[in-house]
Formats: sequence, C-alpha cells, structure tokens
Amino acid sequence: MDIKKESNIITKITLYAIIFNILLLIVKIIFGIIGKSSAVINSAIDSGLDVIVTVSILFIGRFSRKKPDKSHPYGHEKFESITTIAFGIVLIVIAVQLVIGGAETLIDYFSKGIEITQPETLAIVAVIATIVVKLGLFVVTNQSYRRAKSPALKALAIDHISDVFVSVALLVGVVLALNGFVFFEPIAGILVALFIGYNGVGLIIESIGQVVDEAAEKEDINQVKELAKSVSGVIKIDKIRTRKFGLKLFVDIEISVDGNLTVDKGHDIAEAVHDLVEKEMEHVKHCMVHVNPYIE
Repeated sequence: MDIKKESNIITKITLYAIIFNILLLIVKIIFGIIGKSSAVINSAIDSGLDVIVTVSILFIGRFSRKKPDKSHPYGHEKFESITTIAFGIVLIVIAVQLVIGGAETLIDYFSKGIEITQPETLAIVAVIATIVVKLGLFVVTNQSYRRAKSPALKALAIDHISDVFVSVALLVGVVLALNGFVFFEPIAGILVALFIGYNGVGLIIESIGQVVDEAAEKEDINQVKELAKSVSGVIKIDKIRTRKFGLKLFVDIEISVDGNLTVDKGHDIAEAVHDLVEKEMEHVKHCMVHVNPYIE
C-alpha cells in the first residue's frame, strides 16, 4: 500500500474516533450527572482525553506518512512510534490514577464508613452506549491498522478495546451497586485499570523496538532468505541485516553470484532480488542488495 493510501486510512479512522469520542463525552457527562454515577463521570474524563490523544494521532499519523526529504531521507515513520510511546505512557498514567481513586474509595468505605453514592438506572445508558460504540470503533480501527501498518492505529485500537473492558466492568459494577453492593464499582475499576496499564506497557516496549533499530522477526528474515534464494543466479546468501523503522523494515542483504558474470548481469540479479522482496513483503520500505563474487 502506498503512503498516500495509508495516510488517508489514518485520517478517516481517527476522524471517526474523534467524532464518536466527543459524542460519548457528552452522553457520559449528561447521564453521569443525572444518574449520580461518579464512575461514569470519571469515564467522561477518559473520553475527553481520548479526543485529545486522537487529534494528536491524526496529525502525527499524516506527518509520519510524508515522503522522505532532505532532513529525513529515510522517511518519517519513527515519529509515529514515538507518539505511540507517549500514548502508552498516557495509558499507564490513567491506570495509576484509576487504581489510586478506586483504592481510596474502598479504604474510605471499609475503614471510615464513608458511603459510596448509589447510582441510578440512567447511568447504565451511558455505559451501554460506550460498549457498543467502542466495540465498533475497535473492529474498524483494528482492520485499518492491519492494512496501513500504523503503530498509532494499533495503539488506538487497543485503547478502544480497553474502553470496552472498562465499560463492561463498569456496567457490572453499576448493576451490582444498584442492588446494594456499591463497593463492587471501585473494585471493577481497579481490575480494569490494571488491564489498561498492562496494555500501556506493551505498547511502550513494542514501540521502543521500532525506534532503536531492532531486528525484524525471524519469520520476516526467513522470508527474505527464501525470496532471495528463489532468484535465478543467486548462489548463496552471505549476510542479512534488518532493522525496524516504525512498522516498516529496512533490509540489507549480501548475495553471492558467479564471479565470472559481467557487472551488468550481477546488477540485474541484485535488482531482481530487490524488486521481489519489496513486492512480496509490503512492509519492507527498502531492500539494499550487495553482490559478492562466489568463491568455492
């Protein structure tokens, strides 16, 4: 997929997310206040943060798909990975805040006898709306991430599915609270917060590998080898080096060809390897082929 198509996909998906997150923000505030649910109101804050983060993804996603220039001759994809790291940090911060808030509520309830406000049935409306909308956004965003190979869209998809789990737990907590078990609402929130934090850590670890020239996965390296070997004139593979560049790959490969071949013929073989690898592996941004004379 070319850069322009990837950029268009990122723009479309992030605009969807911005619009629906704004709608959810409004719904949560209204029904959270009317339904007397502090958990739903806190969830509205999360939706507001989602809007801010998604707007940043919109701009960074488009910027990272710019063509290489004099300042960035290899492209701009790493900017997206850096943004994803920041997004992972945001998820961890949110998780920590939710855990602290839930723990304080439980401590106040059990040790100090401070009552937890029992929500009203209307609060469920906002929670169910969130589950439906976020599940739909997750499906669409996850499919688009696989097409565009965008770390930011992957992070956004994880955020959507995290919100689904948050909302399911919140729904359980609200239902139990409506039946008198008010302390289940903060407990559910803490469990979900741990899940959000786990996802944040995972995003950071994966994205760091994309900005520090981590080698490709074994499956990718083996595929490069097999493709190169399949080219007529390639006697053996001398060396392969790969490095991640966002979700793209740079490949450097050394091949041996008959030492008696002309320079032109050796170049043709190298070009055939280059073209085949980049054609069959869309996430390979560039394949550099070096030709060595074969020595028995």
